[in-house]
Amino acid sequence: MRHTLLPLNERKTLRKDYFVRLLTVLCFLISVSALLGAATLFPAYLSARNLENAEQGTVKQIKASKEAQNRNDIESRLRSDQLTMTRLLGSLNSYRSSDAIQAIAGARGTITLTSFSYNQLGTSTAVVVIQGKAPLRDDLLGFKTRLLTTFPQSTVDLPISELAESRDIQFSMKITYQLP
Repeated sequence: MRHTLLPLNERKTLRKDYFVRLLTVLCFLISVSALLGAATLFPAYLSARNLENAEQGTVKQIKASKEAQNRNDIESRLRSDQLTMTRLLGSLNSYRSSDAIQAIAGARGTITLTSFSYNQLGTSTAVVVIQGKAPLRDDLLGFKTRLLTTFPQSTVDLPISELAESRDIQFSMKITYQLP
């Protein structure tokens, strides 16, 4: 039982007024606490942001130094590989006489070769003297043209006197060519 001297309508209005005031004070306290929380978190946010930027700068420096180190390692490996390739190419560029003899033997066709004489003149020219037997004059001339295509920029000396016969021709041919 409530003992008040106020009428019922006035009590309801008063209760409503107290409730609004209580709600207003509660909202005020919540907003003040939110403002104080934001005020205390803002310096922490700025500090964390500065720390993050500093750490990102450090990571960038580490990556740059690592890339430079990797680049230096790669460059040194490339230099050593280039030296190896230069040595290998130097050994490949030395021309062997067996290559010329094999090319001549491959171009002979039906001709029988009896002897080879290989002589290298300096570092750029070689002379090969071939002796053999050709069954027909046309076979000998075909052999000469195949040699000219096998050795570009070469001269093939075939004496005309050896072309006098038409069958079983004994020949001696001199090939002068540039070494690759």
